[in-house]
Amino acid sequence: MDDKTEYCKNCKRYVAANNFRIHSVHCERNIRLCTRCSEPDGKKWQIEKHIEEMCPKKRVSCEYCELELPLDEIEEHTNACGSRTEKCLKCNKHIIIRDLKEHTDFCMNNETFSPGLLACHFCEQNFPLMDFQNMLMHVYIGKKSA
Repeated sequence: MDDKTEYCKNCKRYVAANNFRIHSVHCERNIRLCTRCSEPDGKKWQIEKHIEEMCPKKRVSCEYCELELPLDEIEEHTNACGSRTEKCLKCNKHIIIRDLKEHTDFCMNNETFSPGLLACHFCEQNFPLMDFQNMLMHVYIGKKSA
């Protein structure tokens, strides 16, 4: 049994030396390399599908910052990018970016929540942050003297 092999540059496989010539002709005719990742991907009519859908070097946008990265790098980037924080424009709290849309939907629909205002649980009114301590003292002193 002959164990000699030759490397096919087209499909990037080692082929038995006695079959190499036949393999090369068939491989060159039917197998194409991806122009992005240089990997062989089946029949020449399948290469467009590989490039558009499955290629690890296909460029995709980060859902948080819209930076374009290869598909095989996007998951790591998205995990890091989504872990950053941004300030909510309504409540001024720092929110993890991956939670920002859900938080913003909640925050915008919460009418009792306004930037720089705090809600009083006694009278159910909103007060500027600077006046809140004075209001609490007034309520506390008023309840104590009653």
